[in-house]
Amino acid sequence: MTSLEPKPEDIVAKLDSSVADTEENAIENWYSILQKGSKETESIEEKENKSIIEMRDRWSNWILFLIVLIVVFDMLLVMLVGNGTFSFTNTSIVIAVITDNFLKIVGLGYLITTEIFKKIYPRK
Repeated sequence: MTSLEPKPEDIVAKLDSSVADTEENAIENWYSILQKGSKETESIEEKENKSIIEMRDRWSNWILFLIVLIVVFDMLLVMLVGNGTFSFTNTSIVIAVITDNFLKIVGLGYLITTEIFKKIYPRK
C-alpha cells in the first residue's frame, strides 16, 4: 500500500456512526472516502505535469535563444567577410562554418520536436 492510498484506520475514523447504521451507507461512505484519496493523487499528478510543462517552456526558450545566437553569428560572419574586415585565404572555411551551424540548427529542431512532442512522434 502506498502512502497516497488512505489507510483503513483513517477511513473508519472518518465514518460517522449515525450514518453507518446500514451496510449500504457504510459502503457509500467507503467509496466516497476512496474517491477523495484518488482526487489527492490526481492533484499530485497534475502538479508533476505542470512542473514538466514549465521545464519544457524554460528549455525551449533557451534553445530558441541559442538558435537565434547561431543565426546572428552567421550573419555577422558573412557581413564581415563581405566587407573585407575578415579575409580568409580559403573561402571554403566560411562555407564550412555556415553549413555546420545550419546542421546544428536542423539537429536542434529535430531534437526539440521529438522530445517535446512525444505524443505526436512516438519512438519505436
